[in-house]
Amino acid sequence: SLLIISDIFPSDGGSIYIKKNLDYFFEDYEIQRLVNFDGVVGILNRLYYSKYSVVISRIPFFIFFRLIVMKFLCYLNMRKILSKDITFTNLIVATEDLLAYEIVYKLKIKKHCNAHLSILDFPWTYKNSKINNVFIKKYFLKRIKNFDSAEFVSKNMNNISIANGFSGRAITTNAGIDLVNFENNSIKNTQEYSDNFSIVFTGNLRFKNEIIKLLNALDIHLPNQYKFNIFSEHKLVGSNIINHDFCKSKSELIEQISSFDVGFVPMSFSPEDKELVETSFPSKA
Repeated sequence: SLLIISDIFPSDGGSIYIKKNLDYFFEDYEIQRLVNFDGVVGILNRLYYSKYSVVISRIPFFIFFRLIVMKFLCYLNMRKILSKDITFTNLIVATEDLLAYEIVYKLKIKKHCNAHLSILDFPWTYKNSKINNVFIKKYFLKRIKNFDSAEFVSKNMNNISIANGFSGRAITTNAGIDLVNFENNSIKNTQEYSDNFSIVFTGNLRFKNEIIKLLNALDIHLPNQYKFNIFSEHKLVGSNIINHDFCKSKSELIEQISSFDVGFVPMSFSPEDKELVETSFPSKA
C-alpha cells in the first residue's frame, strides 16, 4: 500500500492534476493531508500553512526560523503518523512543500521503504526573497538524491534533479493533458472573435500582473467585446471579468473550460522568473 503525505488543497488546480495521476498509476493509496490532522499537531500545521505565516517567512533570512519550526513539526507529524494503525511499504510526497518533503525523507530512512516525489514546481521558484530562495534551493536539492522515483512536469526539471544527484526512475507528465473536450468545442472564425469572445483562466493568480496587462490591452483595442472568466479561489474586479468558484473535479473542469473560446496561460518574462518558466510552464502551456 501507499501512503501519500501532502499539503494539497481540494480547491487547487494542482490537486486535480495530482489526483488524476494517482488514480491512473495506483490502486491502493491513502492521503494524509497535514492540515487535516487533529489535536495540537493539526493546529500547529494549520498555523504553519496560514497565509500570515507564509508571508512573514518571505522576509529575508526568516527562512532559517521557518526551517527550525519545520524540523520540529516534522518530528511531531512523524510521531502522529507512526502512531496510527497504517501499514505502508511506499511513500509519496505529492507536493513541493518542505515540511511534507522532510517528513517523507525522514520516514523513508526510518522505515526503509521507497519514496516517490510528485512535483509541479520547484519550491525556490515561488515568490520569496532572493537569499531565502537560494537556501531553499540548496536544501531541497541536497535531499532529492535520496528519492527512489519522481514525477516531473518538464524535462528541464528532470535534468536539474539528475545534475544534483537524483538517479531514480522518473517520468515526465503533461499537467494540462486531457483537460479540454475538443469534440464539444469547435474552433470559431476570426469574425466571430471580433464580435464577442470569451477567455478562460484557471488556477491561482500567481502572475496577476500579466493578467492585468492583458485586460488593459483588451480594454484599449477590444472594449466590451470580450468576457474574461476566472475559475479560482482568488477574485479580480472588472466590468468584463466573471469570477467562478474553482472546479472540484477533473470532469467538472473539462466541462467548464471546454465551453470558452480562448484559454489564457500567463507567462512571466521577468529575469527572476526564468527558472520557473523553464521548469514548470512547458507542459502547463
